[in-house]
Amino acid sequence: MGKKGRRVSFADDCGKNLVSVRLLTESSDTPPNIRPHPILNSLTHGCNAAVTHASPLMLNFAQPASNYLAFREKIEKDCVSLENVIIKDYSLIGTIKVKNLSFEKSVKVRCTFDSWETSQDYAANFAPNAQNVFDTFAFEIRVPPTFNLRKKIQFCICYAVNNTEYWDSNHGNNYEVVSSDSKAAQKGSSQNTTVQAVYNLQADGANWTQFSGWDNMDSSCPYW
Repeated sequence: MGKKGRRVSFADDCGKNLVSVRLLTESSDTPPNIRPHPILNSLTHGCNAAVTHASPLMLNFAQPASNYLAFREKIEKDCVSLENVIIKDYSLIGTIKVKNLSFEKSVKVRCTFDSWETSQDYAANFAPNAQNVFDTFAFEIRVPPTFNLRKKIQFCICYAVNNTEYWDSNHGNNYEVVSSDSKAAQKGSSQNTTVQAVYNLQADGANWTQFSGWDNMDSSCPYW
């Protein structure tokens, strides 16, 4: 029995187009319109870059607990000391150590945003720990959106126990938080820069245009 011969036919024999033509309408100085996610995933193996907002504030003092010997001696002598502070999302978050003089006690942070023209007390909450000699209290101070970065944030700590108040005012200097941008903190500046203004600038997606990537590239030929 003979083999049946194979037959080859082309698309135009079936009434279809033999070729398919696609016109590219993008100009040579415009990036190609490619869906980014599949490409980025293949290059980064699925890793996602996180975008963070840098705080316009910084501590103007050394962390008290960084010198542990002096830190411990201060608590023994004054019964209270700031331990550590971090700045996160425009909030001051910190811990305080106090000498355990009685079960009934309270700790507060007195803070000003206008050089003590006004002030506000923030209660610190007890944070359980394994130590028996020193107790830990935690606090959080939210910086108002209208805070002027040309000013300073100042605070001190009060420990009330046995009808007596013990204060930690950083040896009378108070603890200070200042602008991390020296230009914004200049007294002669005419701009009234606020925390909210800086946050809005960072959160503005249009800031990506500051890179001006296409304007700075060689336009003599397409990069791809």
